[in-house]
Amino acid sequence: MKFLLLSTIVCASLVVSQQGPGVCLPSRLQCMFTDLLTSEYGIIALDFVDNLVAQVTYPTNGRTVFNLTERMAYEINQTTGQCARHPMASYQVYGQCLPASARLYTPNNSYVGLGINSLDMQAWQVDLPAGALATVAFNVGQPTVPIASQLTGLGDGTGKEINFFFNCGASADPVLFYLPSTCNAPDVLKWTKIKNSD
Repeated sequence: MKFLLLSTIVCASLVVSQQGPGVCLPSRLQCMFTDLLTSEYGIIALDFVDNLVAQVTYPTNGRTVFNLTERMAYEINQTTGQCARHPMASYQVYGQCLPASARLYTPNNSYVGLGINSLDMQAWQVDLPAGALATVAFNVGQPTVPIASQLTGLGDGTGKEINFFFNCGASADPVLFYLPSTCNAPDVLKWTKIKNSD
């Protein structure tokens, strides 16, 4: 399953740092997204409290849960319930704040929209492992949310992702992080804090 936000979400471009430019996402965030290259769309949820990221992608009806502590990805087919566990790709980097190495890509007076309906924004570039590059645009202000992201030089053969984010909220649905028993994941209920059975 292709992974985005900022895939490589939004957030794929973020790396935890105490010395960064001060651009940080809320501790929990959920957005809808659309990939402008493939027309895939879905939901991405980030939970930096429990170190989890979940992404639901349509029309494939796939869901991927990333355990950032273990650097493992769980790909769940929501139709069949099958689950595949594998290490996260090196470019799938998630963190709440931009790193100190982030470079401002746009002038400080940048915006999207027109007139009173415009939104102040800034775009940043971040070098990722294995030669990948993330460019991510955020609103200016609090809470900070992603607007768009572009990832290039990905090692998964796709080469590029371009995502647009919308309908963001400062919460994350815990059901998105639920792993069925077919995932053979340790402490599943501890991660998700929900007590549903398959």
